[in-house]
Formats: sequence, structure tokens, C-alpha cells
Amino acid sequence: LYVKGFVKCNEPHKTNYNSVYYYKRIVRHFESNDQMKGAIFVTVRTNSTRLPQKSLIELIPGLTTIEYLIGRLKNTCIPRKIVLCTTDNSDDDILVEIADRCHIDYFRGDDTDKLDRWLRAAEKFQIDFFVTADGDDLFCEPDLIDLAFKQFQRNKVDFIHAPGIICGAFTY
Repeated sequence: LYVKGFVKCNEPHKTNYNSVYYYKRIVRHFESNDQMKGAIFVTVRTNSTRLPQKSLIELIPGLTTIEYLIGRLKNTCIPRKIVLCTTDNSDDDILVEIADRCHIDYFRGDDTDKLDRWLRAAEKFQIDFFVTADGDDLFCEPDLIDLAFKQFQRNKVDFIHAPGIICGAFTY
């Protein structure tokens, strides 16, 4: 489940950031800290082009998809900080309210550059290693997240990639 160093995702991304630049900044941030602190970053925004406000769809009355995902993430055996990483757009104020209601932290940043959001959230909360879960990963598996944290503690790898795992069960 892990690899040493950086592995490029096989799936093409539609963002315009320089991923190598941000990767190097994130690694430098992690290497500058002696005590390692982990977190789960939930990347979500309401202005998706394919299905706007999908994170606010009610699965059952009174429970949105993002609240369901946050509940699943709280089921990890290894307690970690959960940070909802959203945008500065006023449309995403509702996500901040949900984060507060679910008693998790949040970070607001650039609308189109989630690597920058991750970097700045890691700096703000002094996070050394994180696992990401996209806001629409409803089947994100807490056991795989625990395994990722255990492998990081054991092997101190830069990037964990999970080939062969169903998309949405584990991200990175």
C-alpha cells in the first residue's frame, strides 16, 4: 500500500497548479518538524460544475452527504484531527457551519488550488502528515486510513498510493 517517494497519480487532473512545486514545499514543511502530527483533510466545496452542492444533498432526512462522510472519518481507530478544507467563497459558508456543528476544524483557501489549501492548512494546524478524503468519497474506509497512518509511522514515506483499491474507499 505504500511507496517510497512521490508517485504521480494515473488520473489526469484539471487544475493549473505546479504540483511539483507544492509537493516540494509540503515535504520541506514536514521535514522541518521533529514531532509528527497527523490529520485527515476533507476537501470539499459547493460550486462543483458536474453536480453543484452535492455535499449538501440529504442522504436521509437531516443528514447531508458531508455530515455522513465526517461521521465515517470519526470512526478511525487512531484518533486524528479532522480538518474540512474548503474555499473562501461565501457559498461555502454553509460548509464551515457544518464543520462547527460536527466539532471539527476547518480551513478556507483558494477555490481552484486544493494543493495550496492543503499546504496552508498543514501550516496553520502544524500538521506533518495527512490523508485526504474528497467531500464525495462517501465510501471512504476508516480502516484504510488507519493503515495509512500506521505505514507512515513505520516507514516515514513521502507519499502513500493505494493501487487496486476501489476509487473513493481510499484517496491519498
